[in-house]
Amino acid sequence: MSTRRGLLWMCLGMCLGISSADASGFLISKIGGDGAGPVAASPSAIYWNPGSLGLLSGTQLYVDQNLLVRDATYTPTGTAVGAEDGSDAALFSVNSQPMLAFCTDAGTERFRFALGTYAPFGSGAVWSDPQGPQRFQSIHGRISGLFVTPAVSATVIDGLHLGVGVSYINVKLESYRALDFGGLVGAFTGNIVPVAEPGNEGRVHLDFAGHATSWTAGVTWEIGDWLLGAGYTPEIEIDLDGHLGIYGPRNPFFQSLLGGDLREPGRFSTTWPSVARGALSWNRGRWGAIASAEWVGWHAYDTVVIDLESDDVAGLGSFDQVETNHWRDSIGVRIGGQYQASPRTQLFFGGGGETSAIPEAHLGADLFDALKVGLAFGAAFDVSDALVFATGYTHILFLPTEVRNSTQRPSADGRLTQQVGFLNTNLTWRL
Repeated sequence: MSTRRGLLWMCLGMCLGISSADASGFLISKIGGDGAGPVAASPSAIYWNPGSLGLLSGTQLYVDQNLLVRDATYTPTGTAVGAEDGSDAALFSVNSQPMLAFCTDAGTERFRFALGTYAPFGSGAVWSDPQGPQRFQSIHGRISGLFVTPAVSATVIDGLHLGVGVSYINVKLESYRALDFGGLVGAFTGNIVPVAEPGNEGRVHLDFAGHATSWTAGVTWEIGDWLLGAGYTPEIEIDLDGHLGIYGPRNPFFQSLLGGDLREPGRFSTTWPSVARGALSWNRGRWGAIASAEWVGWHAYDTVVIDLESDDVAGLGSFDQVETNHWRDSIGVRIGGQYQASPRTQLFFGGGGETSAIPEAHLGADLFDALKVGLAFGAAFDVSDALVFATGYTHILFLPTEVRNSTQRPSADGRLTQQVGFLNTNLTWRL
């Protein structure tokens, strides 16, 4: 029974840091596309900066869709699995990030009322070969946070708008990966584990879900041809119910040791980061320019806990497992411009960069972030007096990263590359 208990501890330690990074950590700040932001006159301001809702008038319905295309590779090196035979792993995935929002002034001059649903936290990954060298880090996984946010803004004096929103968040986390049971048991007991077909490789599955709450606030100030805006969302406490599944190798030794597959109920707890954004824009005649920045406090994601319920498995007792991620805060900047090509057509373009949230030693096929650069372009069309259609494309290139001193076990040493394309389309209907 002590071997079984120690095996559970080690399985937990390998699974706690699960995520799949597309942008800074797993926060994807592309809602509304490159035409959105802290000072954009759009219902997407519910997410970026609710103070900018004060720039709108009348009643508007807003539908936005981001299509995320992700291409990544992992080539193991050193002592990593697969390095000896030169194998590598590839990932190509398509994910959707929608937003639906409604905003109205309700016939007032100084108030705006809005409701939006969107998913800024989240990404997913399915590696093309479940038996590839990345399998001990990730076979497939997904993390998502769907926000439902009512918001209100008030124009306290002419040109100065304050806004606030409260959010209900539906959170889901899922991860599936391989586990070397022979190595774990051998390290724990000092015994030599017999080799038997199909070997000592098993699988571990995390499946947790729940809800959280948060708030957001912002301010926007109109100064002649200039707009200045800032928004803030605090840290979010995440506490999820679910299960940890442990599926041992299909040989007599492990089936006898484990007594069959284990599916342990428990709770997953962590903290998602606070986010602060700011932007300054200028518009005169046909031309406009914007500069913006975003800070994400990933230090809050430092501790992740899985607390299993011990009552369902005799002899295991009650215990907690804690993992420290050592993530660091990230900073992103963007500079862009716009041009009114015709009374009904506006072009926009921009570029920027963002730092990595994940230290190199913690990187792997399950967690990949890096210093990144991006370029974007798009256009908005006034289809009619009541309908505006916008579309744009953003391409983000992650600088190739070589992991040499991995903290993961088995080692995740290797070369990681990634690029992500965001195809955005949105429709604004002025009712």
